[in-house]
Amino acid sequence: MNGHVRLQVEWAVEGKTPGSNKDYGLLACSRGGLTPHDFTEIRSRYVTGTPKELPQITIGWVGGKEYTRLLLIIRRWSDQADSFGRRIAQTHYFSVLYSDLAEQRISYEGLYAALDAELDAERLVIDLANPESCDPLDIHVPVLDPGTLAKRVNDAAIRVAATLLSNRQLVVVGAESLPPLQRLRFLDVVTALLPYGLRTKLSASTWTSGITDHGIRLSFASTVPPKAQQVTWGDPVTVPYEGKAYYELLIEHGDRLTDVVAWLARDSELRSFSSDTARGAVGLLAGFGVALTTGTYDPWAGGLHTPGAIGDALRQCDELVRNQDIESLSRVLGHLELAVADRKGRFDPDEQARYREIVRDYRLLSPRPGLKNDVWDRLCSVVLRIAYGSVLTLEGLLHVLDHVDVVRPDLIQAMARMDTPDPYVCLYLATRLEDYRQAQAVERLSVDELARAAAQEPYDHLVIEAALDGLVRQGQRQQDGALAAALQSYGHLVVPVVFHFPDADQRLAKLRRLIEVAYGSNRDKPTFAKIVPFPPAPQDALLFAAAATWYGQGWGAAFLDPVIPFLRGSGVSKREIDRIGKEMLVKSQRAKEPIPAGRQIESVGKPPSFGQENPPSRQPSPEEVYQNLQPEKRSRRRLFTRVSLDAVVTTLLIVLVVVFLVGVVIWVLSVLSKGTSLQDPGVGSPRSFSAVATSAPPAGGILPPN
Repeated sequence: MNGHVRLQVEWAVEGKTPGSNKDYGLLACSRGGLTPHDFTEIRSRYVTGTPKELPQITIGWVGGKEYTRLLLIIRRWSDQADSFGRRIAQTHYFSVLYSDLAEQRISYEGLYAALDAELDAERLVIDLANPESCDPLDIHVPVLDPGTLAKRVNDAAIRVAATLLSNRQLVVVGAESLPPLQRLRFLDVVTALLPYGLRTKLSASTWTSGITDHGIRLSFASTVPPKAQQVTWGDPVTVPYEGKAYYELLIEHGDRLTDVVAWLARDSELRSFSSDTARGAVGLLAGFGVALTTGTYDPWAGGLHTPGAIGDALRQCDELVRNQDIESLSRVLGHLELAVADRKGRFDPDEQARYREIVRDYRLLSPRPGLKNDVWDRLCSVVLRIAYGSVLTLEGLLHVLDHVDVVRPDLIQAMARMDTPDPYVCLYLATRLEDYRQAQAVERLSVDELARAAAQEPYDHLVIEAALDGLVRQGQRQQDGALAAALQSYGHLVVPVVFHFPDADQRLAKLRRLIEVAYGSNRDKPTFAKIVPFPPAPQDALLFAAAATWYGQGWGAAFLDPVIPFLRGSGVSKREIDRIGKEMLVKSQRAKEPIPAGRQIESVGKPPSFGQENPPSRQPSPEEVYQNLQPEKRSRRRLFTRVSLDAVVTTLLIVLVVVFLVGVVIWVLSVLSKGTSLQDPGVGSPRSFSAVATSAPPAGGILPPN
């Protein structure tokens, strides 16, 4: 394998202060997941004794599950001395998150070379002012090269690797003449012949003391401590019973050791040394034999599932589909599925962006004639997981829809198997599946999520229809004000309703139905004000009409509540206000009778109904409301006529036009009374009449009543 992997390394330094007579201790450490206390415990765990020569290199681990870290400990001489003139040996503890190696594996020798170069270049900076919060190291480590490691494999390395599976502590003696770097290479080869996941519980060292009680699983030493098994350098190693099956498999594939190392390196499972260790390792290595026997092994698949390899496999899928080579396609899909499992479905966003480009350019999710349903479903599933992850977002859905010619049901099924936390995505997929799937999706969503889905662009007819029906049903059941709050948050869904229903009566009926369910029989002025904004915009006319027909008798008085203070603040005379109010109340009185229509609309294609299922309780008549507003006595009269939607909308527009014209007249009269003209003498250019006439009321809101 070529290339490098970038890693962030946390570290700590053990040593002495130069010129002092103090004992060895922790001098500094980096900030990050490991604290000074953690590094102190690591020092205690990996005590190997006083070495005869330096450097000494120890590999280990710390933590568990997602916090598992690989350790590399380097002990070497510094160029400093203590108060007695003795050279100071510094021990550097380096930590790398195991999860950072999910994409590309590294060797211990490669990690040591990168860190040793950092020490030689003195890039490890100790902040004397804050020694326990120094900067971590950023390094580039060569990716594990199976070919290089395979060339160094010998019978001793194979036997030691198989013996380690017996859960025994091994000590290699008789290798005192072997330089530390050669010892590290031997340890590297032995670990390369084991499943990569065992490194999360493996410890090894280029030297340990035979009189020190340590837990290092594999090390070089001059004497063997009690309870450890001796391995003499250059002599045959007796493989115990627990490791014989694994040893025989390694010997069987001795002519393909490069592929064996690559196969074992793909293992990312967090493993441990126990009585089941050998069984799991044998199963993994046996899988390599099965792949060879069935012809399903490809060199890239046995590797590390790098982005380049995954991209090549996706392109290969397109070629195999076009050539109808189903057997080879199934093999490549198997490799991609293993890549997803190996990476636990986690891909870098930039990496996924490149995969999406491949999916788009090669149209991998577009229907392919002649491809069996099970193979097509398998292709869709693995491509979606690689290019879009385990969670299908709105952005991902729109990307798929943008480059797919025809959205087949099996593609919808594959997307529906992904996590869909976005309510729009959830409803989009559910409305294109079986009816019960749609019903389940609607029931799982809250009223706020249903309203958000209906209001989400790009608008979709099926999503809007399902969301509106769900809002009505949930609103009828709950009656807790949640639906009213949701409608207010999304403009009472006027825009999606207009988009979905082509007929004006259908639009009015659906809006009124939503209002009825959301607000119930609470027909009072504050409720009317929550539904209809003031001042209303042109697009609010439909909502105003729905609210007015729902409110029934007295909607004019409810609407006048905010209108009258607005007119007074604009300087409109009391006489004009009285006339406008009377006209509005008369119009609202005429709207008392409900508009007759067919049965209530519940879905697209059914006739609308404007009838009131729950008529409101007795309210003051429009004349009584207006009588309370005015000091003069006014004659009472009742008009019972039917009013159409156009009449209601026309009334609203008349009020707005009257307000506008009255404001213009008042302004003109005020100017004439001051003897001024529309010409500004100080500037010499005419003022904009439209700008003055349409200016907003002064800051501070509406003036108090006279």
